[in-house]
Amino acid sequence: MPDTSPSHILVVEDNLDNLLVLQSTLEHAGYQVSTALNGEEALQLLQEDQGVQVDLILSDVMMPGLSGYDLCHVLRRDLTLNELPIVLITAKRTDETDALQGMNAGADDYLVRPVDPQLLTKKIQVLLDRKRCLDSWRQRHQDKVAEIDLREWNTRMLVHDMRNPLSGAMAAISLLEMDPNLTPNQQLLADKAIQCLEKQSDMLEDILATAAAQNGRLHLNRGDFDLGECVREQVLLQEETAAFKRIALDCQGLDGGWRVERGDRRLLGRVVANLLINALKYADRSTTVIVWIGPPAAAPISLPDTESRLTFMIINEGQPIPASAQEWIFQPFAQMTTGGQSNHRVSGVGLGLCFCQQIIRLHGGQVGVISPLPDWSDRGVAFHFTLP
Repeated sequence: MPDTSPSHILVVEDNLDNLLVLQSTLEHAGYQVSTALNGEEALQLLQEDQGVQVDLILSDVMMPGLSGYDLCHVLRRDLTLNELPIVLITAKRTDETDALQGMNAGADDYLVRPVDPQLLTKKIQVLLDRKRCLDSWRQRHQDKVAEIDLREWNTRMLVHDMRNPLSGAMAAISLLEMDPNLTPNQQLLADKAIQCLEKQSDMLEDILATAAAQNGRLHLNRGDFDLGECVREQVLLQEETAAFKRIALDCQGLDGGWRVERGDRRLLGRVVANLLINALKYADRSTTVIVWIGPPAAAPISLPDTESRLTFMIINEGQPIPASAQEWIFQPFAQMTTGGQSNHRVSGVGLGLCFCQQIIRLHGGQVGVISPLPDWSDRGVAFHFTLP
């Protein structure tokens, strides 16, 4: 429920008559009022352990000891009080120099005696409304940060809990592989199980990286590297999968010396791996998957105008992705059916493309999909990303 309590104003005034007039005016307008006879007393009220919680300060300028200007300077240097609205009042006839001095000291507004009560309460209400709005936005920001912290903590705890049995399984199979009595077929199956568990471990890392990237908390280990070498490593890791489906991998431009500047090699390698695994998963058997690197203008499939320097593209000959599905495939937990024909979401992990989008965005690039491919008889899919 919104706070309906009256706003609290601290009036700082060394002249008792003026102090009583201001207090009466503000209380009549519905404000809660505290008073201080000088700047030192005001600071004591605000800074002590159980200090007065005020929403605005109304202070005289000309006071012995700590003047209104000095009070502004002190409050603006105090991290717990520096956002309090301050209105200065002076008996002098104001000119631009006086007003500028007040603003430079940190005052939000400036009044000259005799003060019109309606003008006083109007200026105060404007400043209080602004403070209330800022407080509301700050609270919403704090609530959002707390929500993000909780969500990221839950994600990390989930991944931690999943890693424990995964590590146990990998350790058990590693010990099993040391058995000299294993048959060649058993050894092959054990190796395959280890590879599957390692892929599962990579997926858990993707979950953590995706969550951190979405929350703006992913740290990139930046450096310069050859993208072609990075892509070639991922291609070698997927050759067995490609051979099983009798898919030929046609790599183009990998020897072009295309360097990524200030990029995270490990994370971009995971992006390439995800796109390559995705292409092999949905490609038709006994077809060719094209892996290409080069400038955007020379891409095998025309791209929209871009100022990017470098493009990675992977093309597979398979069922096209419907236009309706292209709107959500980069969202978390979105996944196509293995036949690629469904235009509806199905349940599944579906974090690979979301991970790719988040990582490429952190590198200042863009990721996209083109399907069906021009002149491919309404078939084919091309995923691509660009880097500056």
